[in-house]
Amino acid sequence: MLVQSSRGSVQVDRSLELMMREHGKTRLRRLMSPITDHIKRGGTLADAFRLQRRYVPEQFLELIDAAERGGKAEIAFEYLAHDYEKRLEFLRAMTRQLLYPLLLVIIAVYVIPWYTGVMTTALSVEEFTCRYLFQIVISWLPFLGVFAVLRHFDLIEKLTYTIASRTWPWRGILHQMALVRFFRTLSMLLDAGLTVPRAIERAAATTVNPRVRAALVKAVPMVQQGTELTTALKSTGMLPELALEMVRTGEFSGRLEDLLRKPAQYIEESTTHYVYMLQYTLVALVIPIIIVLIILMQIAAQVTFVFRLIREMLAH
Repeated sequence: MLVQSSRGSVQVDRSLELMMREHGKTRLRRLMSPITDHIKRGGTLADAFRLQRRYVPEQFLELIDAAERGGKAEIAFEYLAHDYEKRLEFLRAMTRQLLYPLLLVIIAVYVIPWYTGVMTTALSVEEFTCRYLFQIVISWLPFLGVFAVLRHFDLIEKLTYTIASRTWPWRGILHQMALVRFFRTLSMLLDAGLTVPRAIERAAATTVNPRVRAALVKAVPMVQQGTELTTALKSTGMLPELALEMVRTGEFSGRLEDLLRKPAQYIEESTTHYVYMLQYTLVALVIPIIIVLIILMQIAAQVTFVFRLIREMLAH
């Protein structure tokens, strides 16, 4: 809605008020109310969203701040809408792909042991089932407690990002998406008239990746000393060769702002393709492994049941 309103020259505070009316007494309305009040009092859009930094991602805040300084807030809204749509699409696809493996895991971890217990216990089915479910709940209580504490202190997202940024394959994926944000923001800020060093500094902040940001910021003093942008960016060691070639073409053709969007599009498309291929590969590997484990557990359960019967027969 913010994208459509900005295109129609509707003020941001008015757009937020319309959003609040549409959602009634929902959580979104409670989040938007202090933001709208801050803007009406003359505060900046970035500062208004920072009032709710507990619920707003750092990437969102940095991008809005950079766009507002460059007078390109509507472009930032469009990019954020596109980014969250891609995330939602990926999560839906991942959910569909993992649904069947998750079902197999539940069967292997909970259903088969329950069935084996029912066949071998002296208790009634109802009594055994109640005890079994109670044990499951007790086993999950520590995890639920830790999750509740992390959620209360808003540490889940930070912890998840920290772990993902240091493990394969998410480390590479997060690195590539940070570069996408860098190129798109850099193009937006240069188009708004910011100087190249200032644009690099603000665009690097939107990556929300300490390693990538620290490397990209090193290009700022080089550009200030007269070094070509392509050479400065290449010295960071963060960018693929094809992206550097596109930047070099933009510098020589005088269309740097337009051509900076090309590396962002190229990196995003290649990363999306890699993620989907990785997703399908992992699912294809996980399903056979789970099926084999289920079969082995079933065989073990049947063997245990047979030996117990033989032991009882010999005892009599």
